[in-house]
Amino acid sequence: MKITGTVYEYGGGTLPGTNVYEVGTTNAVSTDANGKFLINVAGPSSELKFSFIGYDYDTYVASQINGEKVYLYPSTTEISEVEVPNPYKKKDNTIWWILGALGVGIIAYKIGKEKPQKVKV
Repeated sequence: MKITGTVYEYGGGTLPGTNVYEVGTTNAVSTDANGKFLINVAGPSSELKFSFIGYDYDTYVASQINGEKVYLYPSTTEISEVEVPNPYKKKDNTIWWILGALGVGIIAYKIGKEKPQKVKV
């Protein structure tokens, strides 16, 4: 059974690249540049799940949305803090030269390891 529709964000714009998949299967498609999708499902009672980053996912029975608009709502989940490595932080590279007896040099070289930094968002 072919199911078609268009995915919109709650504010009214379309959501290109929204994932649309048949629950319990590996059957999936993404919406096109205009938010439109076409998916072949097992039957009218198949469930379709819609997901897009930053939006709450939603699930519908296939027969109820054929040719209709599907709306996704922005997620209300907040992220308080994220840990990411900072590639621009100056490395802690220190070179020590220790001169020993008879002019023999000993070199100690310390390379600092980069640790993730907490970034408030």
